[in-house]
Amino acid sequence: MTWNEVKRFLEIVKITEWWSVEQVFEVMDSADQDKRITVNEFVEYFWDEKVNPKVYDLKKHIEKQVSWQLLLKAMNIFEQVDSDHNGFLEYGEFGTLGAMLGLNDDETEALWHTIDVDGSGQITIVELFEWFKRRLEAKNKPKQKKPKNAAEFSGSAASFYADESVDTRSVATTQP
Repeated sequence: MTWNEVKRFLEIVKITEWWSVEQVFEVMDSADQDKRITVNEFVEYFWDEKVNPKVYDLKKHIEKQVSWQLLLKAMNIFEQVDSDHNGFLEYGEFGTLGAMLGLNDDETEALWHTIDVDGSGQITIVELFEWFKRRLEAKNKPKQKKPKNAAEFSGSAASFYADESVDTRSVATTQP
């Protein structure tokens, strides 16, 4: 994992509220300090009390996060769809996700372009997670009620109705 990938994970599980990315990365990368985190270094930080004495508090905190539950779901789906297990979803593999969601080929292609936000031709776990997160946030967003009449439709309706002008020409057409 790169520094940016570790940073994004720490933001997802809201650890950056207590520790900086630099602090966590330094502890994780302590073995060889190559500016990359191996799976073993990552797991040790979150599960080995010798590496991280706050591991139990950290685990409790992470498990409470809705984002953690969502990340686990995204990882489970990612694992099912990533048939060659290279850590990326290619378009050929993505059809499996489309089928899981009951999408046709056109819908699957549209979804591919929605999730592959960087246009790399590969979808990462972060991109898949972010898509799930956006969907969850949109679903939980309070729906706005539809206006019942014109006055309710526009907050500026009073000024609209107060305008007694009968000139409907635009400013552009009335200028010399």
